[in-house]
Amino acid sequence: MEDLGLLIVRLIVGGLFLAHGAQKLFGWFGGAGLSGTAGWLESIDVKPGFFMAMMVGLIELIGGCAAEPRSYHIAGGIPAE
Repeated sequence: MEDLGLLIVRLIVGGLFLAHGAQKLFGWFGGAGLSGTAGWLESIDVKPGFFMAMMVGLIELIGGCAAEPRSYHIAGGIPAE
């Protein structure tokens, strides 16, 4: 039963990170996209905005994929489970 609970948590957290990364990078799900995110970061004095927006979006997107079950870690393709 504990494994099922952990699976559900990983699916939810991974999905949230994946969706937020897609919002920042591609503008999916009503997001601002890369240029909108870069502009917002520049407006709060995070510079360079475009580079930081790309990094934040990629980290969220890759982190969301890595949290999903049966996913592979970037370093060496080691199975997560």
